[in-house]
This record gives sequence, C-alpha cells and structure tokens, in this order.
Amino acid sequence: MSDSRRQGGSNRQEDHGCPLLSSSAHDELQHKLRQERDFSDAVIDGLPAVFCVLDDTGRFIRWNHNFKRVTGLEGNELTRINAVDLFAGEDQPRVAQAISRVFETGSADVEAAMRGASGAYIPYYFTGLRVELNGQPCLTGTGFDISARKQIEAELHHQAHHDSLTGLMSWGAFDELLPLEVQRARRYGSPLSLIMCDIDHFKSVNDRHGHATGDLILCQVADTLEANLRGSDVLIRWGGEEFLALLPETKAEDAGALAETLRALLARTRFPIHEQVTASLGVTEYRPDESPRSLLKRVDDALYSVKESGGNRVALL
Repeated sequence: MSDSRRQGGSNRQEDHGCPLLSSSAHDELQHKLRQERDFSDAVIDGLPAVFCVLDDTGRFIRWNHNFKRVTGLEGNELTRINAVDLFAGEDQPRVAQAISRVFETGSADVEAAMRGASGAYIPYYFTGLRVELNGQPCLTGTGFDISARKQIEAELHHQAHHDSLTGLMSWGAFDELLPLEVQRARRYGSPLSLIMCDIDHFKSVNDRHGHATGDLILCQVADTLEANLRGSDVLIRWGGEEFLALLPETKAEDAGALAETLRALLARTRFPIHEQVTASLGVTEYRPDESPRSLLKRVDDALYSVKESGGNRVALL
C-alpha cells in the first residue's frame, strides 16, 4: 500500500510538473540561446553608433565595441563610473536630466559632448528609451557623432555673421549688436562711441590697379584697424570701403584721439601700391535716450563732413 501511494504520488507530480528535458533537447536549447545571444551581440557591436544600457542610477550595464573604442574605456572601467562622468560643464546636468526623463516618461534625447579616448569632447546626439530587463527598468541609449554637422553649422553661422573678404563682423550681425550696446549704455549711464572710417578715393585705386589689389588693401586696412583696437571693441566692415568701430565705455574725446591715431597710422602704412592710402574718419558718442539709428546717422554725418573737405582728417560730431 505504501509503495502504491508512493508510486501514485510520483505519477501526480509528473502530471502537474514540468517534464525533464532530455540531454539532446537541453543541448539544443543551450545552442539556440547561444545563437540568439551571439546574434544580438553581433547586431549591437555592428552598430555605427555608440550603444549602452544603463540602470536607473545611470550606471553602465552593457555597451558595444564602438562605445569602448570612442571612450577608450574597458568594461571594468565603465562599470565603475556613472554615465554623466563622461561629460563636463553644462552638459553634465543636461545629460542627467535626460536620463531622468527616460525613466519618467519612457524616452528622451539630448545633444552633448562626450569625452573621447584622446580627452577631447566629441559632440553627440543621444536618444534613450526605457525598457525592462529581468523585471528592472533600464535605459538603452544610442549616440551618433554629429561633429560634421556641428562644423557645418559653425561655418554657416560664421558666414552669416562675418564679411567674406575681411573676416570682420558683418553689418547684419552688428545690426543686432548695436541696440544691445545702446540699451546697456542707457541703463548704466556708461559712455559709448562710434568711429566710421572710409578709405579716400578708393574707386580710383580699383580703377587703376584692379579689384584684386583693392581687396588686398581692404584686408590690410581691416587688419591695421583691428590690431589697434581693444579686445572689447568691435570692428565691422560697414560696406564697400567703409569700416565702423563700436567702442564701449569710451567717451567722445578718447574716441577722437584714437581715430586720429588710426588715421596717421594708415597714412604711413605701406600698401601693395606705390602711392599713399589715406582715410577719413567720423566720430560720435551716444547721447541719452537717442536711438541706434540716430547714433549711426550722426557718425555718418561726421564722416561726410570730412569727405566733403577733401579727406584724410577726423571730425567729431
């Protein structure tokens, strides 16, 4: 009777439990699992992007070969740091916030510069998704190197804000800057002056020596003017052969003295032609509550008065 009960009990366990796998079935299952693991590893490591998996504290759980190559870190080094440790400055809190958003909302993206193997910071565009691994929330992150895009953006920005010949700030960018400087001068009661410079008889220089020589002279004038201004001053190519210097924290008499120094310097500068190149300069100072347009008109009027009298002089208005 006891044998029968034992036998019956054993039969009931087999009926309601999981049958044991045969040795061949077990080997086949292990082979399939290895195949799936190798496939996923091959896919992840074959990604052109950097890829990683983070836990909810920002620690690394997994990464691909590209991630190790870019950062120069081995697996044991990655497991000892937090993801935000690979960033610096303002990017650190931005990346930390993006990681938090992934766990809160399910996804997030961020542009940030990640430290590379050389120590230089490389701009990346990262996307993160929340997933569950073994019942725990994790983040899968993918990052694409956007260095080329950033370089193009920087070049386009420079082209939009700088004169293509001299490299000075363009009048369009200055048009945005001047109202801000006028507002600052008005708010704090600080002086602000302008110097407008025009190369005398420049059309005849172009006519006799050609535009290529004229361009060389324009560049040399720009370099000469800029080299004799302060770091806080702004020099722009106003157009043609005209230049405009914005001088914060500068009174009219000081701006006038500087303009005379610049005039004399240009008059004795050796240019790529066998004749003297001179310039006319107008100077003015911001007056309380006037508009940027009024300030520009007055400095232009000062310059015009010099041109009318023959040039190679400074006028303060």
